[in-house]
Amino acid sequence: MRLLCLKGLPGPIEFASPLEFVADDVKRVLVGWPEVACDELSSREPLMTVSGSPDAVRLNHRYMDTPRIEPSPTSAICSLIVELMADFVESDDSLGNLHAGAVEFAGRLVVFPATNRAGKSTLVGALASKGHRVFADDLLPIDLVRLEAIASGCLPRLRLPLPESAPHTLKNHLAANALLNDGYYTYLPAANAQLAVAHGDRSKLGALVLLDRREEGVMASIEAIEPDEALLRVLLQDTKSGLGTWTLDRYLALVGTIGIYRLVYSRVDDAVTCLQAKFASWPEEDFALPIERAAEPDEDADDDDFAFAPKPGQALIARAPHVVARVVGQAAFLVDLDSNDIHHLNQVGLALWNLIAKPLDVETIVDIFQEAFPNTPEAQLRADLAAAVDRFLESGLAVLEPPLAVSA
Repeated sequence: MRLLCLKGLPGPIEFASPLEFVADDVKRVLVGWPEVACDELSSREPLMTVSGSPDAVRLNHRYMDTPRIEPSPTSAICSLIVELMADFVESDDSLGNLHAGAVEFAGRLVVFPATNRAGKSTLVGALASKGHRVFADDLLPIDLVRLEAIASGCLPRLRLPLPESAPHTLKNHLAANALLNDGYYTYLPAANAQLAVAHGDRSKLGALVLLDRREEGVMASIEAIEPDEALLRVLLQDTKSGLGTWTLDRYLALVGTIGIYRLVYSRVDDAVTCLQAKFASWPEEDFALPIERAAEPDEDADDDDFAFAPKPGQALIARAPHVVARVVGQAAFLVDLDSNDIHHLNQVGLALWNLIAKPLDVETIVDIFQEAFPNTPEAQLRADLAAAVDRFLESGLAVLEPPLAVSA
């Protein structure tokens, strides 16, 4: 049995026989993550145990309900590092944990938040083979106080086999330098020592780029996107649970001070060329997007201020008192302070939220929308609004209040 103790983790990683050698492989792909003496941690329950055999590696995290079985040590290391990064960021409430790649251009990071199989790892690997420093290819800790990225120190990981369209520079770099290739995954060192990024290195963020990979035939291009789309993608790709108002506000600040774009591409080499041209330099002043808090209801407003008054005898829809809003462009994000859940509203949802600043019944809401959208059939408006109201009620964003009394 062998223990590996890494700085910032709440317990040791235990490697059982005959898999003690996996500890050395973990250290090979975690660049510069400091080890600490295991004396203090050895008495604690292992954070994770690696056991089994080389063709059936068993990973058991202390918080897992059931162990994970991987077909090789390399695949096991991929899963192990995901868990380690989660443990690393959970120990600090000021850190976010983006599922994203991050590559340095002209001294700042371009971040690619993406879901699995969106092409980010191949793109990041191609950029690495071209001499760019890679801060992350899968998980990127974000210091939400300083609005900086923190390098995980993990070498870029590539899923095998590479797509046929992968650039030859990447294929050649992989053939000459790959580590721990098991046919499913491999790790890719930096092109030279000067490009290596160690665990804990920090960098200022310059841009967030959503990846939109298309079929063959599309010329690579970079286009601006709306801030609510960028913010929504960031929130969806943060792997920490219970984000809450503070995290939302910090990501609002981040999105408001960097460039936000979409990269449309088919071929990876074209995407690399496009990115290098776009981010060869940065503006002298930071970006500044108009992001504001949602207006709160005017408690002193008179009912006569509204063109439509609630109809007596019908239940009223009102904002839940434990929900706060942030407006971003033509959309909004609502935070349930009881659960810390964040909800995204499109333009119609935001209009409904604004309407119920003071309680209204559904019939009055329909009347207001009919006046705003006279060409939309009433049946469609009723169905759409009923669905939106149901969503508000079911998710706890709104509550039902007793109907107004019917005048005698």
